[in-house]
Amino acid sequence: MSADGAYRFNGLPNGTYKVSISHPEYMETSKMIDVDEGYFELDFQLEEDTNEF
Repeated sequence: MSADGAYRFNGLPNGTYKVSISHPEYMETSKMIDVDEGYFELDFQLEEDTNEF
């Protein structure tokens, strides 16, 4: 992970992937991506989890 929160995944085989982001204080979010040859960016915006247990 870089200082700005970016990740890089090298050498992924072509295909469809589900990318999920989670943190105890935020709601989990996921996106489906189709990987082929090339570069792409995938941005997420986390929403605060307001549920109290």
